[in-house]
Amino acid sequence: GKEREKEKEKEKEKEKEKEKNTNGNGNGKVGDASERTKTDKPDTPKQRDPTLPAGYSKSNRYESGAKGVSFEQGSWVARWKSNGKCGGKSFRVDHYGFAEAKRLAIEKREEMHQKPSTPAAPAARGDGGGED
Repeated sequence: GKEREKEKEKEKEKEKEKEKNTNGNGNGKVGDASERTKTDKPDTPKQRDPTLPAGYSKSNRYESGAKGVSFEQGSWVARWKSNGKCGGKSFRVDHYGFAEAKRLAIEKREEMHQKPSTPAAPAARGDGGGED
């Protein structure tokens, strides 16, 4: 009866003490409360890229005006087909800036579209291939 109640009270006190000594991340490890977790945001806000359009979002739909160039998850992507195989190259907005990434994607698409498709390798000849 009473012994069981005392045990429960001791357990509650231990839990309270544990909460005081942890950094609040729920892992029960002792640490400084100022430690940051991966989800914490930095104290200073990141400077906005001036090349980004107003209201820019990775998930927004933007039109390139060029065939084979689209905006996907924060990147301008050039896509093409060569020798029956699909190819593509992405240009990240956070690396190149919005306008430059778009320009590079359009340039790459035009470059790959203008390249002549390489014909399939000629079939091997059984006569040794030399002229007589």
